[in-house]
Amino acid sequence: MLETDFHCFTTSGYYRDCNPLLWFIMVKDVVPHCHPSVSEEKHTDRNSLLVANQSSSSKPMWKAVAEARMRFLGTTSRDAAIKVTDVISAPDPQCVDMAASFIKGHESKLEEKDKVLEIKIDGGFSESIDHYQTHEQFKTCFIECGYRIDKTYETFYKKCPKNSNTETSAELNDRLMETVKSIRTKFADSTNRTVAIFVNETLQPALQFLITEPPTTVEIHVLKAMFSVHNQKDNENDD
Repeated sequence: MLETDFHCFTTSGYYRDCNPLLWFIMVKDVVPHCHPSVSEEKHTDRNSLLVANQSSSSKPMWKAVAEARMRFLGTTSRDAAIKVTDVISAPDPQCVDMAASFIKGHESKLEEKDKVLEIKIDGGFSESIDHYQTHEQFKTCFIECGYRIDKTYETFYKKCPKNSNTETSAELNDRLMETVKSIRTKFADSTNRTVAIFVNETLQPALQFLITEPPTTVEIHVLKAMFSVHNQKDNENDD
């Protein structure tokens, strides 16, 4: 795919009345990436990942634009008083990059000591069984790259056989369903909690199958929240 593809992610979000509110941000696989491998060359994959993420001067334009858009989305969600308490990412370099940019925007007005959001790597949202099996290695790589990764977070889904090389559509749906269910259960302990989840766009059909409500773009949700905040301030001024 050409590097002129600026639209490397879509913001399809799925909302329910119960807590926590989940945002699914679908990231397109714009360029081939180095995913940690269980092969003999895993050290090479790790070095490639380090080099790719430290060479900001050679960053392609599509990536710079995408990261700027994501920072803006993080900033506007904060200004709209949306309480993003957790950021989860699939074990995918582009998903992690977008998640990091979102956090940077969302916490841009905070002092360094108050920046507490970390990226939770969840293998349950892997785009393939191979990525699921290596998600812990992937997590280690990004920690070494200097990303703010939650070291204590563990993937909920544990059913995948370690030696399996294939996964049926039914097994993929089961993995996603169990992962979403587990996240809702774990994070249902506080009100107005929002969890931003960054996944590969290839999972969108399966995720849409699990969610009964129609998708709404995150931008529309943020704009509605900002409008509500604006009206609230106007009412306070009138009083």
